[in-house]
Amino acid sequence: MDARTGKAIRLNRIFNPEDGKALINAYSHSVIYGPIKGAENQAQIRKNLELITAELDAVILNPGLVNQLEDLFYGKDKASLIIQIDYQNYSRKKIIPYDEGSAVSLFTIEDALKAGADAVMSYLYIGAEDPEREALEIKRNRNYVSQSRKYGLPLIIEPRFAREAVEPEKKYDLELLKFYTRIAQDIGADMIKMIYPANDHKLAEIAELIDIPILIAGGENRGEARTISNARRYLENGASGLIFGRSIFQSENMQELIKKLKRIVHP
Repeated sequence: MDARTGKAIRLNRIFNPEDGKALINAYSHSVIYGPIKGAENQAQIRKNLELITAELDAVILNPGLVNQLEDLFYGKDKASLIIQIDYQNYSRKKIIPYDEGSAVSLFTIEDALKAGADAVMSYLYIGAEDPEREALEIKRNRNYVSQSRKYGLPLIIEPRFAREAVEPEKKYDLELLKFYTRIAQDIGADMIKMIYPANDHKLAEIAELIDIPILIAGGENRGEARTISNARRYLENGASGLIFGRSIFQSENMQELIKKLKRIVHP
């Protein structure tokens, strides 16, 4: 009996054992963006999650939401809890934007285990102008990997290009995407969350090189029809699941959208 058993049990709570797929709602945005539509305050987040949690495989929360919303995860028919383990300011575009940002741990893997999480999610920023900053990103995430293996708590790593703000033409560069997803896998991630790489052929090529589950981020809400179309394409081209946030909680009818997504992910 060891921590590998714990990881296996928790991974099979997140991924449906029958099809190996997962439908995950990311709802941790406020720790990065502040209040946004659909996540104006905790009351709004609770109201939305009460409508959809039972239909999801997992929900990603930031640590400030966990205690306030813990009851939404009580019971055998509820979603797994995934907690965002770090803070980053790379993604800010409107309020105090940076050419490059920085990331820092918010808590430990042990803290997440005590809170009842089935997994944690971190960011990994590759390609900073200063190579030492990249080394620190590797060190921070490698520490998560070590703790993850010690305590049997699965780790999702979301790798990104650190200079997307100033070199946007590289955001969907296939070689860069292959490079940083492979690094995330090889430092010890259990799952990878990644942006959609702009076309299906790129996604399929990346999926061929990665041996752990790939979960595709939903990005900005572009309407229900686009969300449904994207979900199908992502799964048809190698993804093991979806991590959709704003495209769910900013949709006009979350409950209907979740039902449609669930039928796609778990046909």
